[in-house]
This record gives sequence, C-alpha cells and structure tokens, in this order.
Amino acid sequence: DLAYSWKESEWIFSKTNNLSKSETPQILFIERSFQLLRKWGRLGIILPETFFHAPNMKYVFDYMKKWNNITWIIDLPHNTFRPYNNAKCIVVIIEKWIKQQAQINMAVAEEMWHDHQWKPIYRWDDVIGDINKNDIWDDIESILKEVKSGEFKRFCFKIDYDLCNQKEV
Repeated sequence: DLAYSWKESEWIFSKTNNLSKSETPQILFIERSFQLLRKWGRLGIILPETFFHAPNMKYVFDYMKKWNNITWIIDLPHNTFRPYNNAKCIVVIIEKWIKQQAQINMAVAEEMWHDHQWKPIYRWDDVIGDINKNDIWDDIESILKEVKSGEFKRFCFKIDYDLCNQKEV
C-alpha cells in the first residue's frame, strides 16, 4: 500500500492505483512491520519526528493508525542517536487490529544521559549553584518510573485521540 501514490482531499489521504515512482525503504519497512505482526500483536518502532508533522508524510501516519490502536508516543531527546544520526526521533507503540482507545499515552524526554558527543550531561543544582557531577540527567529513567507507578506527573501524560486527529495538530 505504501508503495502507491496517495492523494489528499480535505486532509484525508487515500491510496491511488498508481505505483509511486520511488519510495524510500524506511516507509516500506513500516508496512512490512505491520505485515509481519500478528493480529493483536504490539509494534514498537522508532521513527523520525517528521512522520507526524510533515504534511507530505501524513499518509504514513494515517496508514499506521488505520485499524490499529496507538498506545504510546514517546518524544526522544535530539541527542538520542547522535553522533551517528542527527534525526529527532519518537517511539510509537501500536497494537494491531485493536480499536483505538480514547486516549493516547504520551511521554517527553528532554535529555538521556549524553550530549551529541556521548559525554555525560549532568543536572544543574540550584542549592550549590553548580553542576552536580553525581546527578546524570536521564529523563528516560524518570519516564519508566512514572509508567511503572501509573502516576503521570511530570514526564508522562495522556491526550484525547480526537485531538491528534484534527487538522491543527
């Protein structure tokens, strides 16, 4: 399906009968991932953030959410894959062939222990007025704690599915 051209009409994409002249392997990989996934199986995939906000990529997001339940979208820090990859990425967790739940779990991590050169990032300590070399800045650890406890306080939150389905988003 994703090897075909898609057309947009009033912000809704539909597949045409024409094969695309060229399609990037990463887009075809998304479709193949769904093909290999069993019914009711879970897919966790890391994608460039552009899949969710670039207008010309909206058809891929529409394809992913069609007939599937998006359970989590996790915003990763820009330094996550640096220095090897400069793309800002997100994690998407989807359950195949399950009706979309009313809310999607979201999480945002500002930092994850290293900078773009894989050197540790330490937190600023307001009490001592300096960097605390005993406190590495890792929001991923904090996200996992919130998920395990079920108490979304600072890093995790929920949004209504209908909100992410609007034109303005």
